[in-house]
Amino acid sequence: MNQKKNDIPDVIKEHRKNAPSKVNFSLIIISDTRYKEFLEGKVKSDLTAKIVKEIISKYGHEITSIEYVPDDVKEIRKSILKLIYFNSDRAVDVIVTSGGTGITSRDITIEAIKTLFKKELTGFSTLFHKLSFEDVGPASFISRATAGIIGKVVIFCLPGSPSAVKLALEKIILPEIGMIVKHARE
Repeated sequence: MNQKKNDIPDVIKEHRKNAPSKVNFSLIIISDTRYKEFLEGKVKSDLTAKIVKEIISKYGHEITSIEYVPDDVKEIRKSILKLIYFNSDRAVDVIVTSGGTGITSRDITIEAIKTLFKKELTGFSTLFHKLSFEDVGPASFISRATAGIIGKVVIFCLPGSPSAVKLALEKIILPEIGMIVKHARE
């Protein structure tokens, strides 16, 4: 088997067949600080939203909404479920959350969302930790980043660090997002 590193195996080509080329994303920033800034009209300091918008559009996808939510289980769930089940304006294919994946007492994103998963994408966390380790070293194990499916929507729960979000989007999520969305819809 003399397969080159950049050759795509036939099984992957088959999985990518008929995958959407344009995907609608929603971003939820989960942070007491950013939420307070949002309420006060001072969201200008949010680098994560800026990075996500730039990267998503660079890949030809669209960001249909950005929300700011406090570190509160009920508010996080309400935001997620509203986007998935009560969003008649624009269909959302993927929700990216940023923040609340650490280990402090206020980091409750995983507890709020993981119980809603119909399926968890366990390989995402493994791959994210591997790439994060290469980037920031052993501190990467503090993140509890995860991914899963709720309804037919893919959810990625990412750290609040703009560099971690950039890493996850560019190295893991966007190269395969069409295929992931296609399978989540089935």
